Amino acid sequence: MSSSLDQVETVILASALETVDRVGPCKASIHVLGIEDVRVTKREKVVERAKELLNELIKQSKGTSVDLTASVRQSVQVEEITTYGKDRCPAGPNVKDSEAIIIVEGRSDVLNLLKAGIKNAIAVEGTNIPKTVQELSRERVATAFVDGDRGGELILRELFQVAEVDFVARAPRAHEVEELTAKQIIKCLRNKVPGDQYMEMNGLVTEQRSLEEIEEDEDREERHERRERRKDRDEDREERHERRRDREERRERESKKDRFNNDAIDKYRKKRDEDVQKETPEVIEMPPAERSLAVKSETHLMVRDTPAEPAAPAEEPSEPVEAPAEEPEKPKEEKPKRESKPRTRSKRTSDKVLTPEQEMYRDMLLDLSTTHNAKVLNKDNEVIREVAVKSLVNSLKEDSENVASIVFDGVISQRILDVSADKGIAIVVGTRKGNITKMPADITIWTKEDLY
Repeated sequence: MSSSLDQVETVILASALETVDRVGPCKASIHVLGIEDVRVTKREKVVERAKELLNELIKQSKGTSVDLTASVRQSVQVEEITTYGKDRCPAGPNVKDSEAIIIVEGRSDVLNLLKAGIKNAIAVEGTNIPKTVQELSRERVATAFVDGDRGGELILRELFQVAEVDFVARAPRAHEVEELTAKQIIKCLRNKVPGDQYMEMNGLVTEQRSLEEIEEDEDREERHERRERRKDRDEDREERHERRRDREERRERESKKDRFNNDAIDKYRKKRDEDVQKETPEVIEMPPAERSLAVKSETHLMVRDTPAEPAAPAEEPSEPVEAPAEEPEKPKEEKPKRESKPRTRSKRTSDKVLTPEQEMYRDMLLDLSTTHNAKVLNKDNEVIREVAVKSLVNSLKEDSENVASIVFDGVISQRILDVSADKGIAIVVGTRKGNITKMPADITIWTKEDLY
């Protein structure tokens, strides 16, 4: 109950109320619990409200200096986001020129990294990795920075299958990259791990899949190599056929020349015989009784005293018969001129000058032809072991001690070169080179084209 009395009077009234022991017909007991000053409670309410208003005022005053600069800087960073490539992936402004890129999930992640001052991020926007990101990962040092949930793990699996990821950084468990502060982002990127180590730590199955794909690629390249061998055999067969045809043509030309020479000789002989017959006077045998009547000087008839003498004039022109027969034999001396085609072909198939070491590798590669096996050699070029090409990578990973060079009947792939560079192998010899994007500097590569 309230009163308008002062404190003393109010206290006396309260104590007087406690003396009442009967209310009507009933006994009563009154006890005063406390006396409250209404002005004090109102004063406390005023003080509390004043504190709240003061806090709001202080917050507003802070935004005038520090928050103003931060907001302006943030707006500028957000405006710097661009698109990159044919797929128009959201990216920072430094993706075009930077040697390293950070692959994130979405546009909001790129914005959050821009707020932290990181401008070389690019977003994949889902589990379907764009070709732009795939090509960039092969050209630059790629770091995958994904969320700490199952979605981030799925994106990492897809990246390991279609792209080349050098490092992996993940947000804390159950957190997303777009929610992290600048300090947390820098900390996560500092704690990144190599891609191969991350795959081994988390037991990802993409390693097995990549091996299967490599085996398929090697089988495809072997089929291509077989087709090339068939083409080479067909070309050799065609060359042999051309040589045979050239020989036949030369024989035909020579036979034609011989026929021409024989025909010329026959014509010459016939013409000579006709001339001899024209020049030789006709001889008529006359009986002895009429010989005295013939005058040798006045008649065209000649009297033959002996029947064996007319054969002599026919033998006299036999000497000039051999002279024209020798003339058609002159073209035979010009045969080397017609053999110019085989000489040009012999120049095309000239042997290469090889060192003894290259000759040894060449012979070893010939021995391994069509076997699909590989030989692992030491520094003295002694065979340590011989394994199948499919298990060559695993064999080098398990045991690469004292291994200096490898020779195998297969295609030199990027994976074999990477493993050889890691294990310190200096020489790699194979049938031909595959699709190689990163060529190690300390490895010497020889193929069939170099050794044959």
